[in-house]
Amino acid sequence: MNIFNFYKLKLPITQAPMAGGFNTPELASVVANLGGVGSFGFSFTSPEKTNKDF
Repeated sequence: MNIFNFYKLKLPITQAPMAGGFNTPELASVVANLGGVGSFGFSFTSPEKTNKDF
């Protein structure tokens, strides 16, 4: 089992999973690729759009 180790983060930044159009999968990807923890909120997103974004 691979468990995420927060001690190995390049930057101690966690992007909040804001739903409703404030963030995108691309933003979460950029945050993750720069060494933070990227996330994406799907609260107000249809199942079809969620599947498309994944």
